[in-house]
Amino acid sequence: KQSVKTMNAQEESIIHRVKEEVAQNYAQELFSTLRDKCFAKCVNKPGSSLSSYETTCINNCCDRYMDATKLIAQTMVQHQAADETPDPHGVKESTAYS
Repeated sequence: KQSVKTMNAQEESIIHRVKEEVAQNYAQELFSTLRDKCFAKCVNKPGSSLSSYETTCINNCCDRYMDATKLIAQTMVQHQAADETPDPHGVKESTAYS
């Protein structure tokens, strides 16, 4: 029979592996999205190399996409933190998005 402490260590290991896998999948999805969206926006005639305009456009597109992604993530964290903060009056504001 395994002890509770051993099971907790096993559970932590599984959770850690799942988190790593989720992070890797997110990074792959982000890369694919950036590649597809920025390539479609910036490259009109694919060739053997990128023009300076295309390179600049792709760099700017990626930067803006990452900025927007970061802003969205920060906003979601703030909303989650606000939802978890107990209201001293016992009233919870609606966080429904329209």
